[in-house]
Amino acid sequence: MPILASKVLIMFPEYLSEREKSEILEYREVFYFGERAEKKRDESKRPYDNGEGYYQAGTPGSHIAFRYEVFELLGKGSFGQVYKCRDNKTGTLVALKMVRNQWRFRQQAMVEVRMLEAVRSQHGDSDSVVRMLDYFSFRGHVCITFELLSATLYDFMRITSFYVRCLLTHTCRACQRRTCGNSPSRSCAGCDCSRSAK
Repeated sequence: MPILASKVLIMFPEYLSEREKSEILEYREVFYFGERAEKKRDESKRPYDNGEGYYQAGTPGSHIAFRYEVFELLGKGSFGQVYKCRDNKTGTLVALKMVRNQWRFRQQAMVEVRMLEAVRSQHGDSDSVVRMLDYFSFRGHVCITFELLSATLYDFMRITSFYVRCLLTHTCRACQRRTCGNSPSRSCAGCDCSRSAK
């Protein structure tokens, strides 16, 4: 159940850092404010980022945009980090990608958002495409929320690489047989037809 930001500021000021007290007024409704999380009291220009622009969410229970409750870090890549979060507006678990707080990464993230919107408009709610749910900016970071899946793309590829290699090998052999025929005397660039015909 959302609370007006002004009410949170009046009723629960002890649960907010000084920075959060000014930030909260940018939001009309508050769904979660991390009252149980350890708060950063550093009031420097970018207290939530490390030197490389990665967001430092802090402890489990921290909030993102006064809506998402952080449970754990799922992974980190060159563009940012992905957190497992609860969307307290919808009550669902999501994967929240938080892009590094640097201009070039923010620009690339907006290209990604446009591509994901195009995919969503073409494929709708297809099960073959991960669903982007929303995107927004928080503390200088572009954030993109996705449906939470059971494995990351990297893990899925690592787990299934054996099957993918088998599939590719069989496909290549079939193409070689079709192109070169079953004759060992015929050859085509980059393949050994005598082995592929077996």
